[in-house]
Amino acid sequence: MDVFTSLTRIIPMKEEVFFNNFISKINLSLKGTYKSIWLKEFYISEKNHLAFFKNAPWSDLKAHELIHKSIPTNVNIHLGNSTSVRYVQLFNNSKKLTFNGNRGVSGIDGSTSTALGAALVNKNDTILITGDLSFVYDSNALWNNYVPKNLKIIVLNNNGGGIFKIIPGASTTQFSQENFVSNNTANLKAIANAHNVNYLHASSIEETKEQLNKLFKSSSLTILEINTKTAKNSEVLSSYFKEIKS
Repeated sequence: MDVFTSLTRIIPMKEEVFFNNFISKINLSLKGTYKSIWLKEFYISEKNHLAFFKNAPWSDLKAHELIHKSIPTNVNIHLGNSTSVRYVQLFNNSKKLTFNGNRGVSGIDGSTSTALGAALVNKNDTILITGDLSFVYDSNALWNNYVPKNLKIIVLNNNGGGIFKIIPGASTTQFSQENFVSNNTANLKAIANAHNVNYLHASSIEETKEQLNKLFKSSSLTILEINTKTAKNSEVLSSYFKEIKS
C-alpha cells in the first residue's frame, strides 16, 4: 500500500520470491565495517544511559526506570498509548516479558478494557502501564462483574497528554496546552473507590519504589498512581537523549 503516495516503484511479487533472488546476488565475501561502527556507538550510548540514571531527577523517565527495575518476570505487560510505548523502548527489557497493546482511533480508547480482557484469560499477572488521560478515558472498563484479581494498573499521571509536550508540531503550537495536552483534573483515587478497586499513590522516587513493591505483592486488582505533575518531564527526556548521544 502506497499510503503516503511517495513510492518510486512497486514490485508486484511474493516476498519470498523477491528475497530468494535478491540474496543470491549478494556478495557475502565482502567485509564491511557497519557492524563494528554500530556496536561502538551502541556501547557508548549504553554507558551514557547508565550514567544519566545515576542522577536522573524525578520525572516520567525516572518513574519508568523504577518500573523497569522492579517489574517481575513472567508477566504480561499491556501498554497504553502512546507515551508508555515510547518510554518502555528506552530500556533493555527481559525476554521473559510479553508486551501487548492496542491502538485505538485516538490512541487512548480501549487500553484498559484490552488489558482487563487479557487478564481474564491469563493465569499470570497482567500489568497495564498507562497514562492518566488513557486511563480516565476507559475507566469504565472496571465497571463490570468479571474484574480479574491478577490485573495491576500503573498510571503515570503527568496532568494531561504529556506526549504532546515532546513530539514536534504539537509541542510548539500556541494551542498545545489547551487542545493537545488537555490538563486532567480527574481524581484517580475516587475512580478506584467508585469501582471498589485497591489504590496506591506515589509522587517521589522513594515512594514509587515502596509502592511498586506493594503493587506486585498484591493479590487483588490494584491501581498505582505515580504522580509526576510537577516534574519537568519533557526537559528531562530531552536531556537524556542529548546525554546518550554525547
